Amino acid sequence: MAEMITKNNLLQYKREDENFIYGVRGLLRLSFGKEILFNYMPMESLDFFVDATYNQAIDATLAVTDKRIMFISSKCISPNCSNLVYSFDIEEIGVRYRKVLGKREFVITSNGKELFEFTEPEIVFECYNKQRDKVEKIKLILSEYVFNN
Repeated sequence: MAEMITKNNLLQYKREDENFIYGVRGLLRLSFGKEILFNYMPMESLDFFVDATYNQAIDATLAVTDKRIMFISSKCISPNCSNLVYSFDIEEIGVRYRKVLGKREFVITSNGKELFEFTEPEIVFECYNKQRDKVEKIKLILSEYVFNN
């Protein structure tokens, strides 16, 4: 598992007008639409097409301040870059928390604005295990600052 994010690592992403920053490590799951797959069965009458969602998982940190939510990529694309940061103002998005089959997930939806140019309007962030305290802290913050949590 990737190295856990610390408060000191996150401070470099906090703006001066923001009061705090907290983060949790996990996988950012992006959906890039649907693919049509052909399922071939031995008997001709059972052949059919299947819609499958094309997903990409990125190791990242979900960071939350009182004004915005950020996704900080753990890996750089080119050797001379710093970590990629995608930032959204709290007014631009909606956030839900869900626990599915033992996984803790934050579901981020847009409020009329595209989150990413080529993805579906919903992003799922799956938290890594053994970070329950951090997840609970972020849930508390989001319940205060985001309306549809």
